[in-house]
Amino acid sequence: MHTNKPELENRTVRIMQAVTLLLFTALAVRAWADRPVVQATRAQQPPTIDGKLDDACWSNAQPVTEFLVNNGNKPAAFSSRARVIYDDEALYIAVRCEEPEVKNLQTRPLPRDHSDVFRTDCIEIMLDPGRSQSDYYHLGVNASGSVADRACTQGGHIGDMSWDAEVTAASFVGDTYWSCEVAIPFFGLGLSSKVGATWGLNICREKKQPAEDSSIAEQGAFNIASRFAELRGIEADLSRYCHQLGPVKTQQVLKDGKLEVSLVVPLLNGTGKDAQVLLDGWLVSPTGKVTVAKTMVTPPRDKELPVTLGPFRLEEQGDYTCHVRVADPITKKPLAVRKSILPVRYVPVTIDLIEPWYRDSIFATQQIKKVVLEVGVNMSAAELQGTSLAVRISETGSSKAIARNLVTSVKPKNRLTFDAVVLPEARMDLVASLKDRAGKIVAETSHPLRKLPRQTGEVWLGKDLNWHVDGKPFFLNGAWNYPEDFVPDYNAFSQEKPGDVKLLDTSIMNEVYYKVKSLRAESLSEEDAEFCRDYARNARKNPKLFGYYVSDEPEGNNFKAKVLEQIYQVFADEDPYHPVIISNDSMEGMHAYARCADINGL
Repeated sequence: MHTNKPELENRTVRIMQAVTLLLFTALAVRAWADRPVVQATRAQQPPTIDGKLDDACWSNAQPVTEFLVNNGNKPAAFSSRARVIYDDEALYIAVRCEEPEVKNLQTRPLPRDHSDVFRTDCIEIMLDPGRSQSDYYHLGVNASGSVADRACTQGGHIGDMSWDAEVTAASFVGDTYWSCEVAIPFFGLGLSSKVGATWGLNICREKKQPAEDSSIAEQGAFNIASRFAELRGIEADLSRYCHQLGPVKTQQVLKDGKLEVSLVVPLLNGTGKDAQVLLDGWLVSPTGKVTVAKTMVTPPRDKELPVTLGPFRLEEQGDYTCHVRVADPITKKPLAVRKSILPVRYVPVTIDLIEPWYRDSIFATQQIKKVVLEVGVNMSAAELQGTSLAVRISETGSSKAIARNLVTSVKPKNRLTFDAVVLPEARMDLVASLKDRAGKIVAETSHPLRKLPRQTGEVWLGKDLNWHVDGKPFFLNGAWNYPEDFVPDYNAFSQEKPGDVKLLDTSIMNEVYYKVKSLRAESLSEEDAEFCRDYARNARKNPKLFGYYVSDEPEGNNFKAKVLEQIYQVFADEDPYHPVIISNDSMEGMHAYARCADINGL
């Protein structure tokens, strides 16, 4: 049969496409087919979580005994035995760790999410419900029953300790062993409709004395998601748990002299059904007082719906622990949860500096003629009747006004301008005072303003989000990498280069990592702050400097965002002429560390 050339070419293309599809499918199937397999068993009755493993449901479960020494194929010298069961509400995992000398156990009770959980005798559980080989959940339970958990991405390179698995766990120490039980509710795993009956799973054991790390994954791997075992047989209807809660935002107003806070909660219904659910939330104040709000909602399928919870009437300011939950409207059983920390910092009068727009500073090469600001007053129109708003600019530390303005008809938003040319090169404060009919100040706030002397090589961000060096647009085209990876077309690099190549100072990244001791504390110590100031004082003199690369993926090192933000403020204050750079590799990290730098080097 004669076949013309176009037909032959089209047929060849179709055959190659089919072969390619089959090849990729075969590779994907083989990738999981070569994995160790764990069979989950349905439990008729859930276990009592006490760590003792004496419940009948465990005897029916298939034991997992092939623990391999980390990074090899050698069976562990100290044997361990795991079992996995489930019901319609949770996954349950039990592990018995043989320990002939229990006096050698290195363990102690620890606070929730303390990193030392992983430095004691412990078991670790890693769950990849979607078999993504990238995103998974990591839980640790030590021989004292203490728990640490995190959400991981990048195959295990990045971890977010702010995630909470809502697990229940307990451990028990016997004569020649220790054991633990863990209940992992489905509602805490952020499940999507793509999750089926087969998951990725790793169970690891860290033995400290003598030291031996082992796991059920290929080559005894730990946090390498591509080597996890295959967990089969979760024959439960998981669709009802496919409600996903996004980052919570707040709306804060003052009403009748009381602070009212509403929560705006992004809710995505991935269940495939239009069904009414209960959305409730509770805020725990810094002193432990609990305030609750709830609403019924029917979120549309496969669409994100912003739902408002509240208002909550609060009496305290500070960091509130926020719990938001999707629950069955009848049984009240949870279907999805999210825990976060929300700062409640109500200020009745606010200042939003519009011009200058970067670092509250006027740079000489910006040639700014007017200072433009918007003063917001968080009160109702009735409460604003008869009030006035006095706004002045003063040098920091002085009450004498360099310039002043008065608003007699106060609105929720009030725009004002000042002449920038007459302002001195100095640190200043914008001060806004709200006064009642008698002229008494009822609320006052301030905002920093700085006019900088000209400096060669000054760097600032334009309104159009383009960087400028010495007043000229500068499209940042560079990298931080090894010297041999430099590309001639770069205009910025992490080592000094001849010509017009700017310096991305990465030395500070290692300095911060190794020398700043308070990175995991609640606030930056004065000793560490002075170290950062001293570094900036010396580095800012370099005419090639573009900016400071302070931290690379801080969420992977559990650096506190609050502390990194304080480090940023130290650098911005000591050297306003050069931006600070960090990188993040998770959406949670981008939110959590948003105020820690001027540039996010994704």
